[in-house]
Amino acid sequence: LEQKDPHMHSLAKSAIRECAEKNKKNEAGYESVTASMQLRLKQTVGESYWKRAESYLSHFLKQKTEHERRKLDAQKQQQQQLQQQQQLQAQKEKEKKIKEEAYRRKQYQQQQAAAN
Repeated sequence: LEQKDPHMHSLAKSAIRECAEKNKKNEAGYESVTASMQLRLKQTVGESYWKRAESYLSHFLKQKTEHERRKLDAQKQQQQQLQQQQQLQAQKEKEKKIKEEAYRRKQYQQQQAAAN
């Protein structure tokens, strides 16, 4: 709006500012700054601009949601990989201990056999 219709943009900014000021003064009808701004902006810019803005907002929110979903999926995947690595490391350590114990037993048995 700022680029396509600077005058309309200026009117919209003024409407927003006025709603914020009236809300601060606790004027009737401006208790909800969001609702009052939406009503005033829709009246100021007209139905066409308003619908276009809603469409842009919807598109933006979908992109943001998708981005955050992908980010969460990536974090989950990293956590799963880390858990798998930890499990693999724990399994390797367990196998190493078993081999070390088997080696010690074999050494002990060989020492016992040599002593007899």
